[in-house]
Amino acid sequence: MKRLWRLSVCVAILGTVIYFLYPRRFQLAARIWHWKHGDVARLRNWDFTLPRDWYVEDEPLNAIDFRDTGFASRARSVVWYSSITVFYSHEQSINLDFMRSIERQRFATSGMGAIEERTLHDGNETVVCVGGDFLQTIVNVPFPNWVSMDCSTSDGLHLLFNGFRVDLPSFYEFIPQIRKVNDAR
Repeated sequence: MKRLWRLSVCVAILGTVIYFLYPRRFQLAARIWHWKHGDVARLRNWDFTLPRDWYVEDEPLNAIDFRDTGFASRARSVVWYSSITVFYSHEQSINLDFMRSIERQRFATSGMGAIEERTLHDGNETVVCVGGDFLQTIVNVPFPNWVSMDCSTSDGLHLLFNGFRVDLPSFYEFIPQIRKVNDAR
């Protein structure tokens, strides 16, 4: 009888812990990632400084996925979080004006209403971003403030932001923190 009682108490405690930790599993993953790796992730010869709310979710060849865990947006009632996918193109030089016009055409032909553009300058590097409510228009994402921004540098680095509009300023603050380093891994 005592053994059954202890087992029941252990199961109840375990269930309670799982109940409270499971919704915060991504926040825990971010804390663990930062503890193990610090604040910097590297893709080829670029270093990315991650805010404490973000962590590296996946690192396929020539790409890296960052995920927001929602620390900054505690008022969210949904389980979806913003993400940034970064990949490297082997093309040495990209004409950013051509990229901008191609993206505008692609979004216009898909029926996207308001196309957003942003050009960021950091030193001698220029980043061109084009996007809007692309996923909401095409795939019917159920969130009215969901936005997708496709950004490119002339060096062949591409960044794709998918997330809530409220997280877009954080994305634009993230871009100038990208640093090119001389030694490629």
